[in-house]
Amino acid sequence: RRASLLPRRGSSQCLDRSTAMRSAMLCCCAAEAATSDRVDVAAEDSATAERSAAVHEAYPVLQTRPGVFNALLVRGSVEEPIGISLESLASSKLYIANITGDVNSAVGRYNRDAPEHERIYPGDYIVAVDGVAHLQELKRSQLGAEIEVTVQRPLLFTVVVIKFGGCLGLEVTYDMTGSTLNISTVKPSTPASAPGVDLAVGDRIVAVNGRRGTATALLAELAAAGDRKELDVSRCA
Repeated sequence: RRASLLPRRGSSQCLDRSTAMRSAMLCCCAAEAATSDRVDVAAEDSATAERSAAVHEAYPVLQTRPGVFNALLVRGSVEEPIGISLESLASSKLYIANITGDVNSAVGRYNRDAPEHERIYPGDYIVAVDGVAHLQELKRSQLGAEIEVTVQRPLLFTVVVIKFGGCLGLEVTYDMTGSTLNISTVKPSTPASAPGVDLAVGDRIVAVNGRRGTATALLAELAAAGDRKELDVSRCA
């Protein structure tokens, strides 16, 4: 699903299952809020919202830990679920949205035995699988019972964007079942590219004005009235 936050003019993957995608356009100009493709925030998936909040609360204590490490995930067979759900809106990296399996899944067993600083957490990124960094070339059928993933910790930061009655100047992609917005375009000469606003293509918005939840809830918060937007951002850096 793609949403445009530009002046007028993704996919989610789980190594254990797949999800459907939809598409829509949304412009965050204040004057257009009444005619935009608005979202019913009250109908958001509360389980996803709670999951997202729990995910990112863990990260302040992880910032001093190693940035990149390899993890060997061992399954009993190639049919056994791996135990992670991914949001894949960039071909070169996978965002770990959730740990879906129990302690007996491949990830669960790995985390049980790994040192704390090398455990896999929601909010991490997978940047290579079995040494393959171009993940768009990797097919599930190629995965064996043992899978080595290269994990990148996120850089988390907050930026404030002031719209001054105009548009943010962002285009984002997102998954209907996800909890982040992936920045696909930062338009020059807009509030999103103003001095001191450190936003880049590939960054993920994980909260808007302190609100976490589903991707559609984040979009609704961006489209809501008010010029000041505080964005909590995750970057694979």
